[in-house]
Amino acid sequence: MNPVEREELARLLPSPGDPLLSDDRLARLEDHLRQEITGEATVRITGAREPGARPRRRFAVVAIPLGVATAVLATVIATGVVGREPAAAEDAAGLLQRIAAAATDGEPTPVRDDQYLYIRTQGTTTAGLSAEDAFEGVQNTQSPKDTEDAKKEYPYRRTDWISADGEREGLARTTWPEGQPIPEGIQDGALKKSMQARTEDMTLSADPNHSFYHELRALPTDPDRLYDKVWAETSGQGPTHEEAALEYITTMLDGAQLLPDLNGALFRVAARIPGVRIAEEAKDAVGREGVGLAFGEGDDRAVWVFDRESLKYLGSESQALLEVGVVDKVGETPAD
Repeated sequence: MNPVEREELARLLPSPGDPLLSDDRLARLEDHLRQEITGEATVRITGAREPGARPRRRFAVVAIPLGVATAVLATVIATGVVGREPAAAEDAAGLLQRIAAAATDGEPTPVRDDQYLYIRTQGTTTAGLSAEDAFEGVQNTQSPKDTEDAKKEYPYRRTDWISADGEREGLARTTWPEGQPIPEGIQDGALKKSMQARTEDMTLSADPNHSFYHELRALPTDPDRLYDKVWAETSGQGPTHEEAALEYITTMLDGAQLLPDLNGALFRVAARIPGVRIAEEAKDAVGREGVGLAFGEGDDRAVWVFDRESLKYLGSESQALLEVGVVDKVGETPAD
């Protein structure tokens, strides 16, 4: 082809166009790079409803040198990876759907009003609370002093017997194999001595107007309605509304093991809340390995852990769920 013909053909072809990536492609590339660097991927589900009028929260990618980031990005674009759907985002959304399907499988456990929910857990906590904070029920999210004692982890095993209808008292029995943490500043010698006991029994007050099980059973299992309920109940809470909603879901997961439809719906709601990420290598509080769903940042980070094969909920990195069942009396186990 001579130069004149090439020039004529060039005039007939469209111009190369702007090589910049769309916002959607850039967001997906960000997720892909995030997973490669941190092992976590932000969940992005097409068509998921934005909570209220709040904008979608942007998550910071772990900082890497600008030159390295530029080189990685240039390599990805040059090799054409950007043109493919990133597996990280697809896997995150797919995992949540598989977990919901697995959680929904099965029949609800029959529970009579005169019975008790039996929930057995195991985890760790730290000692970094002042006496005043402890009595006011302040959550131990940060240590008041940067000391080894304040950061020491105390293992515990806890069993709850919760009245199904709320008409009778229940019991929470906690065992501290290495002793329990004693908040700083306690002057009462008798109280301090009682807190040094290795086994602690706490009465769960009767309250028929606020039955834990009845409230769970009354929740909608339609994901749209349940989402609205969760979002409304956590309005104004923090550190962000998204994290507060996910923490609220956490408080229901143990009891929801008895109600498969609700169990699955809770995970479908979690899938619609921005900020849930896959943590490929996760362990619950007793060391059981699985795949995790993480949310929150820094000290507020929490991870739900699931069996890698069955996708059964195992608990979290800080508290493992060991057994859930129904018994006739306080002190009994499902095996009795």
